[in-house]
Formats: sequence, structure tokens, C-alpha cells
Amino acid sequence: MADMLRTIIIPAAIVTKARTVGSELSAAGEGMYVTGLRPIGSTGLPTHYVSSGFLRDEFNTAITNAIALYNAAAQGAASQGKPFTTTQTDANDLIANGLVHAGFDSSGNVEDPHQLFKRLGLEIYNPGGI
Repeated sequence: MADMLRTIIIPAAIVTKARTVGSELSAAGEGMYVTGLRPIGSTGLPTHYVSSGFLRDEFNTAITNAIALYNAAAQGAASQGKPFTTTQTDANDLIANGLVHAGFDSSGNVEDPHQLFKRLGLEIYNPGGI
């Protein structure tokens, strides 16, 4: 199966867990969840963080199943020779509270990440205003 485009949105309260799991899964996971999202029109800090891009097929089950996520993170950390710090509770929390979007809305229409943000009432947090 080919790599698949996925957009993953995580609440700000658990973004540190998500970043840790991403880096444990694979070296390519470094730098995930750096783009903040907040309610449209808000002037506050991000309420969510997003990572969007093509995922290797081997991770598609892991992003929807807490046991698979935990096991894949353990295996990824070991293969990179780095400490494994994710707990099963962390993986459960991420799966329960994160949103994985496969590029289509509920009617099967193509929906890119920006359309998804708008539908969810979110916008990209851009503190520099650029």
C-alpha cells in the first residue's frame, strides 16, 4: 500500500505527548505538531496543533489504535537507539483526543487541511503575522 496523506490534530494540552511519540516512532517524526491552531477570530494562544503530510503505510494503523501506537513507538525508539518514554496511557490519550483526517469529509468529498480547519472553526496561529 502507498504512503497516505493524513492530517492529525491534537489538543494543545497533550501536544508534548504527541511530539514525543512522533519522535519515538521515527526520526521523520521530529518536528511534528509545531503549527498551532486556534478558533477563527481568536487572539489567544493555540488550542490545538496540527501535523499534515504523507505517512508511511506502517504507521496508518498506529495512528488509530492505541496499542499499535504504543508498540510502534517502542519499536521505533529501539531502532533509533533512543530512550522510550511513552506510556500506554499516553498512547490511549492521544488516540482518544486526537483527530485523524484522511482527506475526505463525511460525504466522501475531497477536503484539504485548510478546508478541514475551516469546517472545525479553526485557523492557523501565526504569531508573527506573516
